Amino acid sequence: MTITVERLPNARVSLEIAVDSETVERHMERAVTRVSRQVRIPGFRPGHVPRKMLERHVGTAALLQEALQELLPEVYSQAIEEQQVDAIDQPEFDL
Repeated sequence: MTITVERLPNARVSLEIAVDSETVERHMERAVTRVSRQVRIPGFRPGHVPRKMLERHVGTAALLQEALQELLPEVYSQAIEEQQVDAIDQPEFDL
């Protein structure tokens, strides 16, 4: 993970965070596992739906969104801790 910090006016900070592909893929696999437990596809038991079938059924974007719901808070927390940024407001994310 690489982090670039830019100090902005009015005590604001911009963090540009690049996450390695292995981390993103790990979170995608977790998302696939979570979603496959919730989705019912004929011919497959809950939690045992192949990733390709799940992507066709719910869409890759939905799986990515599920992965980001877990990934973003984790990466954000690490970044503000590493850069010693005192966050006092909700972050804004731009992907």
